[in-house]
Amino acid sequence: EELYDKFELQLSVRSEIKSSSRPLIYHFFLSILDKFEAITLMIKGKNYKSPLDVPMEYNHFKLISLHNIKVFPEIDSISENEVVFEDGSKSSPDVIIFATGFNPELSHIDQDLQEIAENDFESKNLNNLFYIGRDNQRNFRSRFIRGIRDDAPVLAELISNRLSLL
Repeated sequence: EELYDKFELQLSVRSEIKSSSRPLIYHFFLSILDKFEAITLMIKGKNYKSPLDVPMEYNHFKLISLHNIKVFPEIDSISENEVVFEDGSKSSPDVIIFATGFNPELSHIDQDLQEIAENDFESKNLNNLFYIGRDNQRNFRSRFIRGIRDDAPVLAELISNRLSLL
């Protein structure tokens, strides 16, 4: 949200982006979520499990189309100068940030690229490839939203310094 007016942003996703409801409906639903979950467990049983479905917050979803942020499918491969996506399309970004979160999928990335430098964010083996949200990246909270929120300014400063040298 803070970057779209200063940079050309591109997004690679593993699946279709789904948005949450509009803010008024979303916040109402959140206010009764505990009751809804209790009813669901009463009907379906205490051992009921459902797949993880985390939609993007509605206002952020709208930013993608409003600011023409290019959305690519999952990454197939990364080299020093190019990212190739599963559909064969290519991009040559200045910086790549993997926001891996609590459910990372890194099997398509060469093991060497996954090695983290001493700064806790950067690939040891590929310039300008950064990670955020990895398990125990800076501390145990790093994989969660609250940890990403704390780690993001540190990563932003690192990238800002790096780009100023280019």
